[in-house]
Amino acid sequence: MFRTNAQEGGTTRDGSKHGVETREYIHLPSNLPMEMGAASYWIAAEGKAPFGGREVFCIVRDTDCITSCCGMSQGFRSVGVPGYVVEWRTRMEEGLPVSVVEPIIDGTERAEIARLLQERYRVSQVEFL
Repeated sequence: MFRTNAQEGGTTRDGSKHGVETREYIHLPSNLPMEMGAASYWIAAEGKAPFGGREVFCIVRDTDCITSCCGMSQGFRSVGVPGYVVEWRTRMEEGLPVSVVEPIIDGTERAEIARLLQERYRVSQVEFL
């Protein structure tokens, strides 16, 4: 779950400074089913992956079988990427930890990160949230 923060200063991989929007991410409990169209998914794990001197926050999601008008398919695993970690679980809100992330918007970085996470978690789908 996200909440957008005001513009703050950020740093690109090459070390240059720029204005960037950060977002608060409220960590949801693992293994809690959430409805999504014709299926449900749950957070199997959260992790941080090093990339370019920063940490990428990733959420491993599992689904059960998916049903639709076209039939049924097996569930699958995917990875959601909220962004670069700015602050990791620094406070609590309504009993849930809150982190601050910087969305990853650069297309080249996204492609490199997707390849890294596909190998690390053995998934085909990486979604930048």
